[in-house]
Amino acid sequence: LVIREDLTENLLRALQAHELDAILAAMPVPASDLAILPLFEEPFWLLAPPGHPLADDPSITEKKLLEAPLLLLAEGHCFRDQALALCRQRTEGASLQTDFQASSLETLKQMVLAGFGCTLVPALALDPDDRSGGRLVIRWISLPGSALRVALMWRQSQLQENDVERLGRFIQQALTDASVICF
Repeated sequence: LVIREDLTENLLRALQAHELDAILAAMPVPASDLAILPLFEEPFWLLAPPGHPLADDPSITEKKLLEAPLLLLAEGHCFRDQALALCRQRTEGASLQTDFQASSLETLKQMVLAGFGCTLVPALALDPDDRSGGRLVIRWISLPGSALRVALMWRQSQLQENDVERLGRFIQQALTDASVICF
């Protein structure tokens, strides 16, 4: 088993070139020749520095989220695309912070800690330590379409298709059995 983190575009290219047997990626993916097994959805959470207008807000509305400068991952990241799609679903007037962009979710967290704005992260990117010392404020957002959809993908023509599908079912079961960390 080899695990590699990369941009979705690079993972898809490696999959098509037979360098990888399967990938985990956020949906949707523009590849009609792949077998796709949806695995899970994870909700987006808002990270904000203490004192940010949304930090103490008990109910983050669409309007409030769109008025706040939003820090994003750099171009090419599937999570950036989903955050942008969420903003475009709401209005074309979303306030995106383009002066600061990150190459990883951890870097986004550090930018929030430095007070550059707020960001959206998927639930699996949250760490209980993020709340320690009141350095970050974590707020669940409940907006239609505000979830990262992750799927297992592989070439439909590959010989190990049953093995890859079994791996997907194993992941689904493991996630079902896993205890949930509540924030």
